[in-house]
Amino acid sequence: MRCALEFYLVLFMFITVAGAASPVEISVNPVFMVVENGQEFTVDIAIDPLNNSISAAQFNLIFDSSNLEVKNVNEGDLFRQNGANTIFNPGNLDNSDGNIINIWGLIITPGAYVITKGTLATITMYSKMAGISLFNLTNVIVSYPDSRVAEINISNGSASAIQSAENHPSSSSGSGGGGGGAGGGSAENYSNIVLREKYDLFIYKNLTTSYCYRNVDNPIVCVNITGNINGGETSTIVEVLKNTSSLVKAPADGLTFRNVNIWVGTYGFASSQNIQDAVITFRVDKSWIDENRIDPTSILLSRYSNGWSSMPTEKIGEDAYRVYYKAHTNSFSPFAIIAKKSDIQGYHGIPSMTDDIDSQQEEIIQNNELPVKENSDDLNNSLLIGVLIGIGLNLALIYKIRATRERYY
Repeated sequence: MRCALEFYLVLFMFITVAGAASPVEISVNPVFMVVENGQEFTVDIAIDPLNNSISAAQFNLIFDSSNLEVKNVNEGDLFRQNGANTIFNPGNLDNSDGNIINIWGLIITPGAYVITKGTLATITMYSKMAGISLFNLTNVIVSYPDSRVAEINISNGSASAIQSAENHPSSSSGSGGGGGGAGGGSAENYSNIVLREKYDLFIYKNLTTSYCYRNVDNPIVCVNITGNINGGETSTIVEVLKNTSSLVKAPADGLTFRNVNIWVGTYGFASSQNIQDAVITFRVDKSWIDENRIDPTSILLSRYSNGWSSMPTEKIGEDAYRVYYKAHTNSFSPFAIIAKKSDIQGYHGIPSMTDDIDSQQEEIIQNNELPVKENSDDLNNSLLIGVLIGIGLNLALIYKIRATRERYY
């Protein structure tokens, strides 16, 4: 009987602890980077155990072989951070297909494990061609010391390769006004322009040219254009504005992060006849998202052409300070980075909501009653937890009574 009591108590504690564990996070670091074409760069695969005890991990990596070539894969500091002995396998590399399979590392020191963030692998790459390349982690497994598999969250990443500064003879950046000219600017009010960046690159048929911008105050990261023709050297200009563009009749419908103008080539060049596809990569400050209680997935790029219309927009990653997005467009004009009005508020929690929850919890405690949940699954879970707690308390009480009797009798 005593052994049975101890077994159920251990089982109860195990269920409670296991249910409270947070998923292990594995991510591409940095989540987004801008590199120069023809240069080597490194990408880290980082793991944050979030206080879980882990001792082994594996993954595959898929990358764009048309733009990138992997040079080598080296072990990071994740499993060696406490001085443990490890084994690391750099995987099987196939640069033609764009993948590395069976990259893994593990601790071989008996009883050793890690609970703090580190780098599992560092991958050195070479940029062969300008353009955006995605990094996708697959077949990811993270293990506890007892070989159980941990729950995980995966964050993929990307890199945008640009032509080096030496290949930008006509590039310029900084404040400036609008004012026409072949690829030279716009009719935007001079006093409304905060900064202006312009690059001249060649656009080719069926190839993607990436115009990437270096000013940290520019929310536009890259404008990627795939040509329908060999367009020759073409200017692409980004104007970051103080307020809504002077070229439009009304602000975009939503909460605006930034207003920008994007111009490609001379008047009339940016058409489906000349441009096969165009993707704009942009970023939004996390501080602005948090301050305005916005769901990051609700952010859109909106374009003005006889009225505002939203572009298909996708979140592609984030770093410590910004969230990154890409949007497809078929033309260039004034743009606005916005959050839809219906999705403003409620993200990360609103203080008034927290106050309501706290007051409800206080009322429940005072009335000594459990909250009633409409969802049957939630109700079943609550009942199960209550039953387990009741069993645990009863078993502990029985154990204590029996121990007392044995002591005195």
